[in-house]
Amino acid sequence: MRRRTEARSRNGEKLTVFIVIALGVVIAPTLLGEGIDDFVGQLASGVTDSSR
Repeated sequence: MRRRTEARSRNGEKLTVFIVIALGVVIAPTLLGEGIDDFVGQLASGVTDSSR
């Protein structure tokens, strides 16, 4: 009656690693992380302003 676990695909593992690294760069107080944060903030602000 044990539940059988399925192996994750290679693509799933690569995607998980990419997401973790991307979030780490964005969250980390590095120059690159701050640059990405500024870019996303400006992009969101532009979308909000254009909808008015």
